[in-house]
Amino acid sequence: SLNAMKSFLDLYAKLVGRLFHPNNEVAFNKANVRGEKLAGGRLINTLRSSTTHEKATELADLTERHSRAWMTQAVKYRDQLFHRSDLDQMTHFQLPLHQEKPHFDMSEMTSPAMPNGQPVHEYFERLLEQIADYIRSSIIMLPNVDQSGVTTHLKKTETKSMVAMPGG
Repeated sequence: SLNAMKSFLDLYAKLVGRLFHPNNEVAFNKANVRGEKLAGGRLINTLRSSTTHEKATELADLTERHSRAWMTQAVKYRDQLFHRSDLDQMTHFQLPLHQEKPHFDMSEMTSPAMPNGQPVHEYFERLLEQIADYIRSSIIMLPNVDQSGVTTHLKKTETKSMVAMPGG
């Protein structure tokens, strides 16, 4: 769900923040980045202000690319659902029922779709792929992480970038 995705990003941001700044408490809050309010902007700005770790700016750039490609929109959807219980222009499941048998015709069914028209199940499958791509790409940049196991695993895993296809 979108709530689980946002909770995961909050926890991951806290981990990242602590690894780069042990006394820092960072969440995946929105903040202005280059004049645009982005999900994860606070993490991006914190990483950019880090002068002690060489990978901090690289991780900030990666997070910004992912945020612009999919994170900010996903967090907007989550916020809208959380506060209003619905998404603007979402297509809801519909199946008209009739008094006469067979009472419904599957060809009249409307499947649920996100506001951009993407079927809901495809959107969430894609969201999982994008989260995995972000973690796969970012974990190798974290300080104090044993890179040998991560690098070996990444070589065995498909690492094509999911960021190149925003909205999906």
